[in-house]
Amino acid sequence: MVRHNGWRFLELGRRIERGIGISTATRFLAGGDVRNGRLEALLELADSQIMYRIRYEIAPAPVPVTDLVLLDAGNPRALAFQADRIRLSLENLPGHAPGGMLAPPDRLATLLLAELGTVDAAALDAGKILSYERRLMQISDEIAQLYFTHRRPAPPAG
Repeated sequence: MVRHNGWRFLELGRRIERGIGISTATRFLAGGDVRNGRLEALLELADSQIMYRIRYEIAPAPVPVTDLVLLDAGNPRALAFQADRIRLSLENLPGHAPGGMLAPPDRLATLLLAELGTVDAAALDAGKILSYERRLMQISDEIAQLYFTHRRPAPPAG
């Protein structure tokens, strides 16, 4: 299948939206009081119930659920998976590394992916998860600025 830049922008939007959605759901459902089936609801939203049961074989607990839905790069619904796909899509856009330097959205996506790959699930709190959501929004803003904002060149001085 031929994938042109239009398809890549759609893919980027989908991955950013999915990343923000799973982060927001995790922030609200895995933090604080996790009774009343909140973790089960999060696993359902992330379509990860079967993977959780196979991997952990215990009742849902906050740290393993958070690890699975945010940090597991092998889980297609996880935030880390979305961050990796965002980075890959950005690599295939024009202007990816002008002059050998990463463009702002590339830098942000790479930083997000590195952080998700090194953070401990037990250390995540609502503030940290919110920072991931904000980073995804920054990536979206940088993509819009780089590819969709039409600016006129500044007139010559003098």
